[in-house]
Amino acid sequence: MPVIRQYFQSAPASRDYHHAYAGGLLVHTMECVTTAGLLAKHIHLSQSESELCEVGALCHDLGKISMIATSTPHGDHRRKTLELLDVPLRTLILEDPKLGRGLETILNQIAYTKGFPNFLATQLVIQADRFSTASARDRRLDDVQLPGSTPPSVSAVMSVIESNTSPSN
Repeated sequence: MPVIRQYFQSAPASRDYHHAYAGGLLVHTMECVTTAGLLAKHIHLSQSESELCEVGALCHDLGKISMIATSTPHGDHRRKTLELLDVPLRTLILEDPKLGRGLETILNQIAYTKGFPNFLATQLVIQADRFSTASARDRRLDDVQLPGSTPPSVSAVMSVIESNTSPSN
């Protein structure tokens, strides 16, 4: 476990996409845990369901540690997460079947579901992950660009809206 902690605290979350600096994986993961918990509370999930979302967010990228430790290029870290947590997850299922099966469902749906997962906790973890990723990349309106165009300023967009909604039109 100390090796996992060492990599978890020092690894980037990605090579050049988001949180791409030493310790970025820890920062990203904690943002996901916080956001998943807040989302769960906002929609009035029970305490145990909120905690399940937080645990799912905490575990969702652990496979990246295995890939870094073995110098494996980033590939499908989601499936590596399941491999890394196989024994601990089996133990958790025996000790606390509801939490264990819930976490297993979240991680399996993240790894294998194409489209929209049918488990609400999985959806919240995925949204927390996306939020953390987007906020780290600092994508703002002025950053959005269509191919071959320059990004519009907010004032330019407002001018177009105002000119098309004035009483003379």
